[in-house]
Amino acid sequence: MIKPLGARVVVRRDKSKENTINGIIVPTNDKPKNTGEVLAIGIDCKELKIGDKVLFNPYVVGEYEDLLIVKEEEFLAILDK
Repeated sequence: MIKPLGARVVVRRDKSKENTINGIIVPTNDKPKNTGEVLAIGIDCKELKIGDKVLFNPYVVGEYEDLLIVKEEEFLAILDK
């Protein structure tokens, strides 16, 4: 697992799916996927904890394999689970 430094957070981005009226799942590739789950936090993070569902700015992230590394200040909201 990655150990983020400072006020950085490791996030796994949610998979984006949309259901139609008939129940068919259609993946949406045209929208930025900017929600995810916090997997690890740096020692300087004050607002977030592991397991939080979050909304973040999708254009200011670092990527490593299938994970994102985001500064704490780039999170917009904590979502209800």
